[in-house]
Amino acid sequence: MGNILFLIGLLIIIGLQKTFVFFARPQKLKGTAAFVTGIVLILFKWAFVGFVVELYGIFVLFGSFFGTIAGFAGSVPGTRYPEYGRRPYADENL
Repeated sequence: MGNILFLIGLLIIIGLQKTFVFFARPQKLKGTAAFVTGIVLILFKWAFVGFVVELYGIFVLFGSFFGTIAGFAGSVPGTRYPEYGRRPYADENL
């Protein structure tokens, strides 16, 4: 259900033509096929296999965005792991 809602949300945000162009690019066809196959497998009650196939499709389709997402998430306060044992305002003259 979430996969279908994801596709509907994508259609609403960027439009039908841009969504089709994104999924139909020659370099994205393998990811598109895996994503759609994963959805079909889930609908035919092969949930785990469908999830793994769909996850592969998502990585192929959106792999180039993960660096951007990680960079943005790192700039949001409170999202980085604190460095234990290090004081941010330690005296440097010791």
